[in-house]
Amino acid sequence: MTQGDPTDFNIGLDIDNRPVWFDYDGAGLNALPGEDRLLLWYQRLHGAWLVPRYNTEAFADHRKALAEAVEPTVRLNRLSRRAVAIDYQHRPSPARRQAIAQYLMQLARPLAGTIATDLLTWLRPYLAMRILAVYPLHHLEPREHRAVTLGLLADLYASDADLEHLLGLTGQTPMEPVS
Repeated sequence: MTQGDPTDFNIGLDIDNRPVWFDYDGAGLNALPGEDRLLLWYQRLHGAWLVPRYNTEAFADHRKALAEAVEPTVRLNRLSRRAVAIDYQHRPSPARRQAIAQYLMQLARPLAGTIATDLLTWLRPYLAMRILAVYPLHHLEPREHRAVTLGLLADLYASDADLEHLLGLTGQTPMEPVS
């Protein structure tokens, strides 16, 4: 059994600093990698930018949370008739990066290890669904917002994909001119 929607406002701590779960609307027999990707991607992109930008009503009782939203920086460059370079920069806040790192270390990696699989391989199809299905591309404006989504999807399926980089844990280099 899982909580089903592990987001900032659905997880708390009790007086002894133990986790307390709220909002069981999505609870049930959810796939474990699906639960992992939901928490990780919410910390990485949804809670860090997309929800505050596109669903402010989700924060109706938590307006201060909107101030934490980190807008991505994006540059698009046409390389040829059929190739476009997406140069994006987006890194979640330090608190979100810490939550991601702790979750990876304490829960997600040990869980994947119990079934002898690589965590990124285990999460990849669930992350792809989360990237594409929650905020459809045609709802994102301006076009640079769509480009961030496509850039993250491309990074997810790159041959050198790295989970820490994808989740915004590793540093990003300043944007260089694309030639």
